[in-house]
Amino acid sequence: MKNAIFHFILVFAVSHLNAQSNCDFQKLLNDGKAAAKKENYELALNKFNSARRCDPDKGEEIDKEVEKLFVAINQKKKEADIERRRAEEQTKIAQAARDSIATLLKKFEAASAEIVDALAREANNLIYHLDYNAAAAKLRIAPISISPLSPSKKPWQRWHFSGMKPDRLPELLNY
Repeated sequence: MKNAIFHFILVFAVSHLNAQSNCDFQKLLNDGKAAAKKENYELALNKFNSARRCDPDKGEEIDKEVEKLFVAINQKKKEADIERRRAEEQTKIAQAARDSIATLLKKFEAASAEIVDALAREANNLIYHLDYNAAAAKLRIAPISISPLSPSKKPWQRWHFSGMKPDRLPELLNY
């Protein structure tokens, strides 16, 4: 019986020594530092915790490394917050510019439509007075004033010209 207990203690002690010899504190610590340099913070923390379990007497050294790790994480967080604020500011600037451009585009389209309408009215008046050549010249100018962003019909399709057959107008305009 004494022999059995002695063998059991011997086997347990040998297995315990093997488990400790498989643990390399310095390698785990160096792996943790390398992971921290590569900004792989989760792996670094796991390596530091393994090193602490490997050699609990060196807990103070591990605590210093973990503290450095948290300082690096907090620094990254601050940098990310600054970049987020910058991105939000740039987004606001871009939205304001987009809104300004949309307003200017609407004003441009309205002004273009007014110009085209005025030219068409003048051409209609010239047609009414049988001055076809002057009317054709006015209508040739009108499509140039139309905004390229808004679809438009040919001038003779948009306005009714009294006193003239619609089929003769394209011939005058050379369309």
